[in-house]
Amino acid sequence: MPVSGTIKVANDLVCPDTDGLRVVADNTVIDLNGHTISCVGSGFEGSCQGVAPTGGVSEVNATFSEDNGVEIDRLRNVHVFSSKPGGTLEGFDNGVRIRDSLNVKVEFLTITGPAGTVLANSRPASHGVLITGASCDGQIHVGTGERSGNDVSNHNQGVAINGDCVDVVHNRLHDNDGGLTVRSGFPTVAVPSNGLLISDGARNVARGNEIFENGDEDPSDDAGIRIRRQGSTDNLITNNVVSENLGDGILLTEGANANLITNNTMLLNGLAGSGTAFFDAAGRGAPGGPPGSEPLNEWNQNNRCLTQNEEVPPGTCGADEGS
Repeated sequence: MPVSGTIKVANDLVCPDTDGLRVVADNTVIDLNGHTISCVGSGFEGSCQGVAPTGGVSEVNATFSEDNGVEIDRLRNVHVFSSKPGGTLEGFDNGVRIRDSLNVKVEFLTITGPAGTVLANSRPASHGVLITGASCDGQIHVGTGERSGNDVSNHNQGVAINGDCVDVVHNRLHDNDGGLTVRSGFPTVAVPSNGLLISDGARNVARGNEIFENGDEDPSDDAGIRIRRQGSTDNLITNNVVSENLGDGILLTEGANANLITNNTMLLNGLAGSGTAFFDAAGRGAPGGPPGSEPLNEWNQNNRCLTQNEEVPPGTCGADEGS
């Protein structure tokens, strides 16, 4: 359904394997008004998950169909929210899809898919909120304050960013797990699962989020928060609670540099907090350094965590910080 202007949803909507609302004009406001827009089809567990672009945000230009709950493409000044509790986007490949747009806010929503089976790697690639082409010319906000955040769950990636100057603030990102790439003529392989993924993105901010129970402990960079690739620089990760993820807590991989990780609580991530395979704080090809050591990533000692690997500066985590 193409929409513009001011939209107030009046009843629940069911989309048979198709998009929900497609924004077609600048200055559009969508109020779910406590209602649910759901997508049903032949995808994962009867949803529409299963035909999203493979590989997370790295292949967003691939020519695969995708079902979006709300689609915002090359527009500005768009606000998607729910004025009443319960406004939900359910069962889409991408709950909210934002591409090459400016000044967008996503608030007060529940964005979810069907629950998966941990360790089964059965969920197709999918995203709660997928943002590409964002720029500092007009900021994008996923949550804006303590009472305006979103609850994002049951996708392969909770929030995935390929772009700059996105604020992810006071959201609950949880139970995003087991992704698969499924392409005709190619082997089926596992895709990392993350609560928040920043890929080729600069000057993004993740603040005050609760990020928990994401991933499924496979060996492919599952994490609560993951920052990757050469363009990922000067991102601020602060005051988040990152706990009980089935992978690393906060993970920086090859190419990420000059990012600041400060004042976060990272506990009980990985294999029972053992630090033998996954860690509360981890660098895998993206080493950290002490303050003033840029372009290395800066892990401040005011983070609270128990386990870290060798690419995180000594003393970032301490054995007494779990109490």
